[in-house]
Amino acid sequence: MLRPAGVRVTRWAGVVTSFGIRLYINGSPTCTFCANTTAVNPTSKQFVLYDPTTVLRPGDVVRFTALEGTGMGVFLSSIVRTFQWLNPVPHGSLQLEEESE
Repeated sequence: MLRPAGVRVTRWAGVVTSFGIRLYINGSPTCTFCANTTAVNPTSKQFVLYDPTTVLRPGDVVRFTALEGTGMGVFLSSIVRTFQWLNPVPHGSLQLEEESE
C-alpha cells in the first residue's frame, strides 16, 4: 500500500505465467482493485500490478485473493488473506497485519 493513495502488488514470476489479484476493502462486495497480467518485468523478474487510485485509511480491513496460473489454464494457487491496516509508516508503504481467523 502506498501513501497517500495507491496499491502496488508484486510477485516473483518463477514458473508462474500469469498473476492476478482481487482486493476488497472493509467487506465491500465490489472488488476495489482487480487486475491480472502475464507481463513480467525483465529486470526484477516480477509481475507488477498497480492502481494509483485505491485509498486506505487506518483501521481499514483488506481482503484479497491472489491467483497464479501456469499458462495452461491451470491455477497453481488461489490465496485468500485478510489484513487490517493498524500502523501507518511515515514514508513509502503501509504496514498491514494479518487478522486471526
